[in-house]
Amino acid sequence: MARPEKLAGALSRALKGLDVEARMREATAMALWSEIVGEVTAAKSHPLHVNRGTMVVAVASSAWANQLNLLKPKLLSAIEARLGPGVIRDLRWRTGPHETEAPTPEFVRPPRPVSPLRLSAPQIAAIAAQAAEIADGPLASRLERVLRARAERQERLRQSGWVPCRACGVLCDTDPRADGLCPPCRFGGAPG
Repeated sequence: MARPEKLAGALSRALKGLDVEARMREATAMALWSEIVGEVTAAKSHPLHVNRGTMVVAVASSAWANQLNLLKPKLLSAIEARLGPGVIRDLRWRTGPHETEAPTPEFVRPPRPVSPLRLSAPQIAAIAAQAAEIADGPLASRLERVLRARAERQERLRQSGWVPCRACGVLCDTDPRADGLCPPCRFGGAPG
């Protein structure tokens, strides 16, 4: 029988799997945009998002996009000098109406106010039963809070129209179409 693993080790492995450090470096690159490009250019451009190492930047006009395209190698090397290699590998420009104040990037958006949900008595009893199986009191209490938060989140998702996948049971926000599968099961070839 395998020995139980320490929580710190399990969390460390899970966070490495999510690649949180890379996401933080990308967010830092976006935050440093105005320092890297300077005051004048920052007044006419702002980063929108980063996707797979490519930062998409909104610019005031195609003339600004052309100018920044000429400066792309210098900008990439300046980002690399500040954050290390491989954080931002390419820059893309999106022209259109430019706001003087850069919008808040999606991943930093303030959370919406959440109204408390009331779980049903059977749900609360099932959560308490699972937590009671843990001999360590503080750990059992923590597990109960985590399970309760998870149940509340799933209930919120159901109320927002999310539906369970027919194959894996995970709630998804996309239209399950006639096959009733979530995108990973539909495209990953999960058995139906």
